[in-house]
Amino acid sequence: MVASAWTTGAHFFNENTLEEITRQLEKNFDVRFIFRNEEKKELKFYEDFRKENTLADILSIMSSTRKFTYKQKGDIIEIY
Repeated sequence: MVASAWTTGAHFFNENTLEEITRQLEKNFDVRFIFRNEEKKELKFYEDFRKENTLADILSIMSSTRKFTYKQKGDIIEIY
């Protein structure tokens, strides 16, 4: 389940796929994700982010797991 506390801006991901997470991030941060490796869509994460966390913070923390890498150019984020 992807939960987003709209009033606080917090994000809680409980064993969600990266595809589910990126859909939520697209809505909240007005960006677009492109998967360059389709298998990465099925990666699962358990994360809890606060309203102070920026999109850059979230992607940096999640990619530090070394499960995926990403490249951002403007509002387009490519997942590898």
